[in-house]
Amino acid sequence: MLFTVVLLYQYRDPIYLLYLVYLANIYLRESYNYSADFGWLPVFQRNVTSILIAASLGAFYRHFLQLKLLAPRFDKLVKWYTIAITAIALLVWILAAGNQGAVLQYVFPVVDTTNLIFTFIALISCRAADPSR
Repeated sequence: MLFTVVLLYQYRDPIYLLYLVYLANIYLRESYNYSADFGWLPVFQRNVTSILIAASLGAFYRHFLQLKLLAPRFDKLVKWYTIAITAIALLVWILAAGNQGAVLQYVFPVVDTTNLIFTFIALISCRAADPSR
C-alpha cells in the first residue's frame, strides 16, 4: 500500500488513487473481520465494505483497462454498475443504522445476484472480445 502511495505521489496518475482506494477497502474489511472477535466495530459495516470493494474494483477496472477507449459499451455497463453498487452500499449503511434488519435480508441477496450477473456479463464480454477466436 505504501508503494502505491509513492507511485501516486511520483506519477500523479489517478489509476494509483483508484487502486489505493480499492486496497483501503480490502484492509478496512479485514480490520472489521478481526474486530468482530472483540466487538469493536458494528457488523453491518463489514457488509458495506464488501460492497465498496466491488465498487472500487469497478472504478479501478474501468480506468486500468481503458474501457472508455477500447470497449465503450462495456464501459457504460461497468460505470452504471459502479454507481449502482455504491448507491446500494449507502442504502445498506442507512438501513443498518436504522436497525432495519428485515429489509436488509432482502437487499443482500439482490446485491449478491447483481454481482454474479455482472461477473457473468464480464466473462461473456471478454470471451466475445477475444481476438484469438
